[in-house]
Amino acid sequence: GEMLLRAGRSTVAVAGAVRGRLWRGVAGDSRATPTTATAPTNAFARQWVADWNSRDLERILSHYAEHIVFLSPYAQQLTGSGRVEGLAALRRYWAAGLAAQPNLKFTLRQALAGHNCVTILYENHRRQLVAETLEFEVSSTTTINNNKAIRSFACYGDVPEGA
Repeated sequence: GEMLLRAGRSTVAVAGAVRGRLWRGVAGDSRATPTTATAPTNAFARQWVADWNSRDLERILSHYAEHIVFLSPYAQQLTGSGRVEGLAALRRYWAAGLAAQPNLKFTLRQALAGHNCVTILYENHRRQLVAETLEFEVSSTTTINNNKAIRSFACYGDVPEGA
């Protein structure tokens, strides 16, 4: 089956790569490695970063399902819980975050394809390395439903000295 990955306004078909169905090598060969769909994954990551850099909250939220669960240590610091549940709560959390960080800017470092997920490795405005993984809702027809993330995990490296 095919999986559809939306990058901005366009949709790109990925032949099972996000579901981990494509493999290089012969079945049973321990040297076989999964292939990835780097072009659609990179396109998605570039659009995600562009949406964040636009500071347009609706563009940012367009990547997330109504029932999103977002985990972040910054959410823990700001809200008392590292878990933000639901699009309305995420909207409030990120609206406050955007207001508090007028210099927010992301620079894409790498995009990694996984099983029903994408990890976006980027550097933020504080030169801090961040990895954010978005897990997509997939139906029995192996299509990402509206390309909306149902779970997202933000993991942060140290802020460099002097940043």
